Amino acid sequence: MAATNRLVLNSGPTPGKEYLLEKPEVFIGRDVANDLVINDPEVSRRHARIYLQGNMYIIEDLGSTNGTSVNGQKLTGPYMLRAGEQITFGERVNLSFDAVAMAPVVPPVVQPAQQPASAPIPARPVYQAPIPQPPAAYPPQYPAYQTPYQQPPAYSQPPAPAAAQPPYASPDAMPQSQYSGQVPSNVYQEEPVVQYRIPIWMFVLIGVLLITIVVLLIDDFHLWCPLFGIC
Repeated sequence: MAATNRLVLNSGPTPGKEYLLEKPEVFIGRDVANDLVINDPEVSRRHARIYLQGNMYIIEDLGSTNGTSVNGQKLTGPYMLRAGEQITFGERVNLSFDAVAMAPVVPPVVQPAQQPASAPIPARPVYQAPIPQPPAAYPPQYPAYQTPYQQPPAYSQPPAPAAAQPPYASPDAMPQSQYSGQVPSNVYQEEPVVQYRIPIWMFVLIGVLLITIVVLLIDDFHLWCPLFGIC
């Protein structure tokens, strides 16, 4: 038979009520969110907890108003419970901690289903490997491909250099260029420098837009009060 632990309420709102400790951690208090609810004014909303450590249960007070005692001694830290010990919450709520035997759960016996008589398994055909065929005659060997011979181009003599012109006898004999003395206007013309001036109204418009954006950001993030003291 399996054994578990329980808490029996000896005095309090519902004397004689039993609470089985079926979880590794149980919270006790007046709030309905606890695992063990004790509706008494001396019990705090979350009064204490009992948790499993190895094979033993430990009780710990969770900073309750009226405190938790075991066998009349007020707890100042975790305490290992033993069977038969008395737990008191406040002055009036008293519980006893003991072990209770539980009947083992016997799983139902499942009878195996009757299998129908198996039909004879037909014999499988024996696999026969195919008879290898002799290889066919090798294909004829073709001669290797040879690149056709190309006749190199005939060598041609470079043209003879032109005869050097005799130097001019005097600077006056040299041909005058049509651009000597000045640069013609149709050959090079300097591009005029264009100066761009931004009108004043554009600066005013940009300033108004920036002020509007700053005001909207301050208003969206509620910064009037911390920045300007306007609440």
